[in-house]
Amino acid sequence: MSDPFIQLMLMCLGFFVGMAVVVPQLIIIMVFAIITLHYLTSVVETAVLELKRMTNNAVSPMMTNMAEVSQCRLLIYTMDLAPMFMARQHQSVDQFNRVNYSCYSLVNWMKMVTQYVCATVAIAAAVWIIINRDNYSESSDSDGGRIGVALTYALTMPMLFAFVVTIKSQLVTMVLSVERLLEYSPSTNLLPQEAQWKAPSDDDLTRVRELKDGLPEPAWPSKAEVSFQDVTLVYRPGLPPALRNVTVTFGGGKHTGIVGRTGAGKSSLLVLLFRLCEAAGGCIRIDGVDISKVGLITLRRRMAVIPQTPLLLQGTVKHNLDPFSEFHHEQLASVLTAVGLIDESTAHRQQQGRGDEQLMQMLDREVSGGVGLSAGEQQLLSFARALLRIEYGDVRIVIMDEPTAHVDMEADDRLQALVRTALKGRTVVTIAHRLNTVIDFDKILVMDQGQVAEYGHPLDLLRKKDNGGGGPLGRVGGAM
Repeated sequence: MSDPFIQLMLMCLGFFVGMAVVVPQLIIIMVFAIITLHYLTSVVETAVLELKRMTNNAVSPMMTNMAEVSQCRLLIYTMDLAPMFMARQHQSVDQFNRVNYSCYSLVNWMKMVTQYVCATVAIAAAVWIIINRDNYSESSDSDGGRIGVALTYALTMPMLFAFVVTIKSQLVTMVLSVERLLEYSPSTNLLPQEAQWKAPSDDDLTRVRELKDGLPEPAWPSKAEVSFQDVTLVYRPGLPPALRNVTVTFGGGKHTGIVGRTGAGKSSLLVLLFRLCEAAGGCIRIDGVDISKVGLITLRRRMAVIPQTPLLLQGTVKHNLDPFSEFHHEQLASVLTAVGLIDESTAHRQQQGRGDEQLMQMLDREVSGGVGLSAGEQQLLSFARALLRIEYGDVRIVIMDEPTAHVDMEADDRLQALVRTALKGRTVVTIAHRLNTVIDFDKILVMDQGQVAEYGHPLDLLRKKDNGGGGPLGRVGGAM
């Protein structure tokens, strides 16, 4: 868009120079015309920018209403809410058309005024040449050529300047898109920004060192012990704390279950662990290292998450397993076999260097955001993606949010066995919506109203006298 604008501006400048050479007396008129156009365009552009901002803001309600209708059309039909949504859409469209029409009307008005100004210059040039025709030699080809060029330029100028105004207005309005993007930049401070992705100390923290006996020392986190020390979380100023003075330690290599009623603060612990929100108070340490001093990419690559609702990318199974192409086919086959998406003979043939059609069919299978896979297969694929980074990557801490909630009993048994075998020696933190899924874990954390209600071995908690239905774990078990 900028290249045509520059070309047209150079052409217009050349036309002005050509006319000034033939008719020098028009220089004053042309300077006045340029000043007039510059003043008018600056005034109109200010108004157009404001109208364009209003137009962009008017698009949002219209698109939001259409998205709600497309996603909830059955509910809208059932509740007979179509007239309400139709009236809302009409109101949004009217508001959009009102400001959009005003915006383009101003641009078209400016184009018309530009053509009038340029036409005035062209008429002045033609009148001057006609009045002073005696000063030009009829026998001189050069005078006739110069007059012809000047008149041609004068007649072409209105059209060219109209194009210039059109392209310039488009450029100015397009800059608004960049302006809206800049609202998200850290320099504006309009939106809270995440911390830096890589801290200066990350390289030293993740470097593998040699011990005195020559054996390599595992990189951070070697033990993967997670410690919350007097941690408080507030999602927004003015809201009550989601977590209050939480102090708890998840042992390295241990499996810990987190239980509690809705709103107890279970997910808030994981939000702080991944630093999706920063703690309002206290400190979180992994192997004694304050995670607020660690870069986000370094921290998050040491953890894997298996959500209750699987997040699948648009593409193939292979793209979902290994989006950055960091692992070999043998490793992909190994994790797919572990979760039961392919049989063991397929993985065995792949390990022997022989390609397998079943493996390639599975890896090339289109996922398309989950379409084409059952709910159980989607969860198995999500588990396989995490298992790939656990077995062959840098993951030391595994976060799970009831990963077996949407699978059948057979897949449930397989995944529960994987948690106890493949994740053995890893620090596993599981948010449990069913108490029986974590009853055999090393420890259970009971959350209540953003605070630690109980924490200990499941048998110790169940043996407590007040857990006969009235204690924290007993109440949670009854509610779950």
